[in-house]
Amino acid sequence: MNSLTLFLSFCLILITNSPSLTNANGSDLISQICKASVNQKECTDILTAYPRIMHANNFFELAEAILQLSLYKAIEGQKFLRTLMKSENVPAIAQCANSDYESVITAYKSALSKLKDDPKTAKHYARDAGNGPVSCETALAATTVYFNFEISNLNIQMGSLSYIATLAIDKLII
Repeated sequence: MNSLTLFLSFCLILITNSPSLTNANGSDLISQICKASVNQKECTDILTAYPRIMHANNFFELAEAILQLSLYKAIEGQKFLRTLMKSENVPAIAQCANSDYESVITAYKSALSKLKDDPKTAKHYARDAGNGPVSCETALAATTVYFNFEISNLNIQMGSLSYIATLAIDKLII
């Protein structure tokens, strides 16, 4: 082998093994996102449970899949809260269902609409989506005679998804 061939081979190896220049698989992307998370295990557990996220080929696809999952979970959460609201006469649940989770859904829709052209604004919306579960939890805490474990778990999961979505979108901001 001459030196030029050796040099070109070496360069080809470097280029093909560079994660920023090639498509990584979902697991690699997830580990890069969750490495920055406060709770790496929770982040990994949440994201690896969803095939669309696992099949992401780049950070844009990953962020989009996380936002779509978050939107779906917010819509399902709102349905759950509205059903519970009918059987429980607790004003805080009505606030959670009608105001707090409506704002979460709106924020995720806005984040998805801005993701491609304006990731900074998408990140802002994804972060704002975490405010709804906090507001819901605060309203429930003020109702000292009522506690619902399922609502608290929903709020925790939605807060985590908001945080994870912002971490994923961060990878798109240069």
